[in-house]
Amino acid sequence: MPLQPVNRRSVPEEVFEQIAADVLSGEMRPGEALPSERRLAELLGVSRPTVREALKKLSAVGLVEVRQGDGTTVRDFRRHAGLDLLPRLLFRGGELDTSVAHSLLEARLRIGPKAAELAAERHGPELAKCSKTH
Repeated sequence: MPLQPVNRRSVPEEVFEQIAADVLSGEMRPGEALPSERRLAELLGVSRPTVREALKKLSAVGLVEVRQGDGTTVRDFRRHAGLDLLPRLLFRGGELDTSVAHSLLEARLRIGPKAAELAAERHGPELAKCSKTH
């Protein structure tokens, strides 16, 4: 087997991955409260700043909502997550999730023709310039 580069992840990234996996698998459900930062740090054997950094990233991708003084709750990623979460949904446990791939293809097939129709309706001088050069 040829040598491969080693993936080196930071500790906050490891914490992020662990919590994200639990949210995406449904082990942590929308609306469920996460343990406090202090408790998460104890459970994971890391520092509170590490937990805080991971929670910020989880919040940025739409998996949790962090409220000062009120704790952190799991969000419904199907409603709130952005496209940056897509690769994680598409490949779970290193394998392609065919149901997600099928859903993506289905959405693309439905959206594509409408997007082309709108582009044709709303074309302007820029589109005309492109047509002349190609």
